Order: sequence, then C-alpha cells, then structure tokens
Amino acid sequence: MESEKGQFEFLPNYGNNKQTVSAFIQRERSRTVRFKIRPTQVGAIDLKISAVSFLASDVIIKKLKVVYEGTTVWNNEDFFISGEESKIYRLSIPLNIVLGSEHIEISVMDFIMGSMLNLINSGENLDNLIHTPYGCGEQNMFTMVPNLMVLKYLQSTDNANKALNKALNNSYLDFF
Repeated sequence: MESEKGQFEFLPNYGNNKQTVSAFIQRERSRTVRFKIRPTQVGAIDLKISAVSFLASDVIIKKLKVVYEGTTVWNNEDFFISGEESKIYRLSIPLNIVLGSEHIEISVMDFIMGSMLNLINSGENLDNLIHTPYGCGEQNMFTMVPNLMVLKYLQSTDNANKALNKALNNSYLDFF
C-alpha cells in the first residue's frame, strides 16, 4: 500500500509513505491483509494498493472518504445596527476544535426580521419553522412564540405568500 500524495501516514511507522506485507495466496483464492493508517487530511483520499507476483502485477487506486471527527457546533448571533453605528464582534473558537474544520458564515439583512423572512420567502424548510407543540409549557412556548411573532409581522406587512398560507393550515395555529 502506498500514500503517493501524503494524504495519510502508516502506523506505527511514522514518516513512511509505503508499507509492504508479504502473503502467500493460492490460485483462485483471496486473502485479507491489514494496514493501519491515519489520514492527514479530510475529503477523498487515494489508497494505492499493489499486488506483485513472479508472473504478474496489478495496481488499484480506491478513494476513501475522510470526515472531521467530533460534533458540529452551530452558533448564531443576531444584532441590530442602525445608521452610522458600527459593531465589533469577537468570535471565540473552542479550544478543542478539529483543525481545518472551522467555517464562518456571515449574512447581512436590511431589516430586523430579514433572516426569518428569507427562509419563509424561499419556501425552504418552512415545515421546520412552525412546529406542532409537544411536552411541557416551556417547550411549547419556545417553539410557538417566535413563530407567532413572525406570523404577526408578516400579516402586518402584507408579506404573506403561498408557503405561509400553507403553514397557516397547521392545526395549532387555529387555537390563536
């Protein structure tokens, strides 16, 4: 097995880009050999595997998908800036982050309900915006109040569309 592009390293032989295992394989048979590797990057890495005998040889390159370890952590910060104001936002990155996995996305809207209305107007994931209540009162309020605020805002600005009208058929909105 070989790491031509340095996309992984062998264990425990650090620094080697090639490792060989000798095995006797009878005709019309197969055999499993194991290589311990540690990927050095994420994405699709190439695994180059060669088989050599006295009569012939063969090489195959297979892709291995490597993903970041750990759990994705999402953080959303909304704030309002008016007129000539400016805002400095300090981003704190956790100490235990997987190097190379960080991703920052910034969006700017021209009105306070922008991010919510952007979701509604696109019609994407609208079913996830308004939830049917469940559990205790705190959970109900957590899911209902933001949705009702958006609904009242949209109705007051005449921004209702087909996706919103479809969502209004959700049974729990009939109680309000």
